[in-house]
Amino acid sequence: MKRTTIKFIAVCAATMLTVSSFAQKFQFGIRYIPTLTSLINKDDKDAGPELDKKSTRSLITAGFAFDYAFNKNNGLEVDILYSRQGQEYTGVNMQSGSTTAYNRVVAEQAILNGAPTVGSYQAKAELNSIKIPILLKLSTATKKNMFYTLSVGPQINYLSDAVYELNGNDVDLTGTGLKPIDTYKKVTIDGVLGFGLGYNASKHFVLSLGARFDYGFEDVEKKNVTYSTSIPYYPAGRGSTHNATAGLVFGVSYKL
Repeated sequence: MKRTTIKFIAVCAATMLTVSSFAQKFQFGIRYIPTLTSLINKDDKDAGPELDKKSTRSLITAGFAFDYAFNKNNGLEVDILYSRQGQEYTGVNMQSGSTTAYNRVVAEQAILNGAPTVGSYQAKAELNSIKIPILLKLSTATKKNMFYTLSVGPQINYLSDAVYELNGNDVDLTGTGLKPIDTYKKVTIDGVLGFGLGYNASKHFVLSLGARFDYGFEDVEKKNVTYSTSIPYYPAGRGSTHNATAGLVFGVSYKL
């Protein structure tokens, strides 16, 4: 009986030490990422005055981060972020010029909403997503007060909503039976690269500042979508469109 009790105590002690050791390698926190966003498409880039891309900023990218340290130099970070991104456009006479650039999509939106297609215009494609980057982190010694990090890995991009704007107003795809979100793919995969520095503010709190870039490997537009049985929404021959963002990453984490 005594021997059994001793074994039980030893197993419990070993389990507690293992759990404690695991917990000491884990941290969780929050991330805020002001971002420059873009929808990259060669046809849009090559268009003339009928379509110009504007620098598009987003202050709405934030969420939670979970880190696990394999050792003092390597670890894994998984974030869950809400991100508002997309692209703003300006142009003149949206039905002129390129037949495959986004100006033709804007013209379709205008016609469906009874808006003019001549003269100057402003438009926006806004994509609201849940982004889940899964990043391998390489660091200098994290036990020091300040350390440097390099992060790389894939990212799951889940589209939660999409909004079209024309001349400052939200527009629907009136009479088509489609919503803006129906014209984009629900899930795409990105690649992520980041670098930055961390500061051990105390035994439990870590402050971080860095830069992060992501690029979508897949076409985000659902090119085969149609309305009224067989009318294609996107112009025939339009090339692939890829999400891309670049942002500053502000973080606060708590070490267990």
